[in-house]
Amino acid sequence: MSAVTLNPSLNAQPPTRSLGSHVHTLAMTIYDWILPRNEYTGSREFRLIPTCVEQLTGYFAYPFVLRISGGVVKKDNLRYGHFVQMVHDIGKTIAAKSPRHLNFECEIVNTKQENAWCLPGGKMAITLGLIRKMEKDQTNYKLGCTPTTYEKIAAVLCHEASHAGARHQARSLEFYALLFALLAPFEAVLSTIIFGLEACDWFLTGSMLFKSRRHELEADKCGMLLLEKLGRDGDNLKLNATSPKAAIWAQHYFTANHDHSTGYRLIDWVDRLISSHPSSQERLEANKKTWEQIQNKTLPLY
Repeated sequence: MSAVTLNPSLNAQPPTRSLGSHVHTLAMTIYDWILPRNEYTGSREFRLIPTCVEQLTGYFAYPFVLRISGGVVKKDNLRYGHFVQMVHDIGKTIAAKSPRHLNFECEIVNTKQENAWCLPGGKMAITLGLIRKMEKDQTNYKLGCTPTTYEKIAAVLCHEASHAGARHQARSLEFYALLFALLAPFEAVLSTIIFGLEACDWFLTGSMLFKSRRHELEADKCGMLLLEKLGRDGDNLKLNATSPKAAIWAQHYFTANHDHSTGYRLIDWVDRLISSHPSSQERLEANKKTWEQIQNKTLPLY
């Protein structure tokens, strides 16, 4: 009879974790709960407004905002139904691939105005006027080729989705609440100073505008990263590895068609100072830099 050799690994005891390891795990769990990491920006942030509040705000406001904006273009529209199909398809792809899981929805607003917006919770809209104008413009702006209409719409919607994904609306409310809380104890003192309350209002307004401009640049960057992910994963055959260039094309388009610069430095400086959005030229340069970082793999991808 041959001897049976036992495998010593079967009787080996699992490695025991030290008390320090348990304490570290608990501390990191608490840290992640107090300062969770933003899924889009990667930064840690203190959150006062939970995701459910964002979702409910968007859910209840969405039908009303769509109605007052011009109404929704239906899928059975003989002339523009294919645009609706594109927008719904892109919206579903964003919902499936977004780093932050929200109930993303997107519709086309029936108006000639050129605009796109996003409510908290991922409720988005793009106007028919913007889609038609972008489809008509076949200028390649020295990008090598002109993006498809599908890619142009995807670039705009990925930017808007990034506002919700990065919690821009919620972060703004949290920021304003903090500012008001800090300034409230000094209201009585400020009221005794000439222009004290006015200066406080100017400070709050300036802070809001500055934060709004930062959010737009952040949404541009996150939107290109999201579009890169949609093209890289390959689930949507209408998007590919070069699709993020459509975001550069979009800023070229806005610079060419919606540039409000006067040529006078002082006037343009004041206009930028009181604007809630950076200039299209500034956003164009930022998008070019983001695309270069994506190509060189020097930017963490989604």
